[in-house]
Amino acid sequence: MRILNKKGAEKLFSIWWFFVLAIVGGGITIGVLMHYSADIDVRYLESDILYDKINDCLVNQGFLINGLITKTVDIFNKCNLEKSLFEEEGDFYFKIEISDKDNKQIFSNDEKQVFTEEKDVGLTNGEEIDKKFSDLDRVKKAIKEKNSACAPYADRIVESSNKYGIDSLLILSLMMQESNCKKDASSESQIFGFEQGASYGLMQINGKNECGKHGLDSDKEKCKNELFNNPELNIEIGVKILKSKYNDFGGKVTEEKLLSCEKCCHDSNYIKKYASYTGDSLALRGYNGWGCGKNADTNFVENVRGRYNELGGSILTSNFETECKIQEENEDGEKIEAKYFPKCTIKEENILYYESNEIKKGVIKIITASNQEGEKFMIK
Repeated sequence: MRILNKKGAEKLFSIWWFFVLAIVGGGITIGVLMHYSADIDVRYLESDILYDKINDCLVNQGFLINGLITKTVDIFNKCNLEKSLFEEEGDFYFKIEISDKDNKQIFSNDEKQVFTEEKDVGLTNGEEIDKKFSDLDRVKKAIKEKNSACAPYADRIVESSNKYGIDSLLILSLMMQESNCKKDASSESQIFGFEQGASYGLMQINGKNECGKHGLDSDKEKCKNELFNNPELNIEIGVKILKSKYNDFGGKVTEEKLLSCEKCCHDSNYIKKYASYTGDSLALRGYNGWGCGKNADTNFVENVRGRYNELGGSILTSNFETECKIQEENEDGEKIEAKYFPKCTIKEENILYYESNEIKKGVIKIITASNQEGEKFMIK
């Protein structure tokens, strides 16, 4: 009979376990030291932070703030930026260009020319694409990725977008929210009929409110048939209604205005939320209605904007990294290099802006750059 030395076995096991722990611990230590001892260039990160800061303070829910194009807004004060780091020390740089829908420049905060050498072009999901692509391409790409049932309506969405000055992807988002792109969609039921405010078709047009208008027949059944079987007209009417809602309450909602409105929400749980809406959000809320009763969709705005963000939102080009060479003219009219930034970020987005009391479509291009590495903070 063989007797095992249990104490010896346990001792041998403990030694091997010690070596395993030592190897694992040493690997972790080496990995941490390698990570923190590596040269990390934070200039791209700083450029992105600067872009977000500027974009957030100049564009509110898709709308450009008033006064920027007319240059009555001090960008440094508005965006809470430390001016000396941009002008005197030159550690940071930004240029803002705004163009109308015909690509004509209507604003620039800096007349210096910026030349770039692109290094990596692609959307945030990494897909390689051209920097710019047409509005129809944007819509078709979004439909292909999210809901192929919307494909027959891409052209009409873009046509209505151009006609009424509303972002095509916002129209698509609204259609997806309302009907999931089903032309025969209806909210009618045995207890909620035409007279109670049932809605029909792609954009869920309220039959009682809209039949007899917009070229629709005043006869209830004929009107419903048109809303179901003429999707182009349904989209046109929906976008026209949405455009009209930008001016609800004079373009600005207050709690007092909501309380004085008979059909509006008077519930304190929602009234502050509704009163915070501006621009696209105000129009969307108006499109769905200002009520907050049992059948009201109180999160309608957030749901549509969630779809809008998933579809690519207002992003017109990729976020790409480049070298930026800033040029200006000297006293003799010769172009000279005023500044060189090896790390630079560029983004372009679709926007809406007011001009002569009209809503117009445009593009904002923001170039941001950093020449220092985390030692100074650009924000006041």
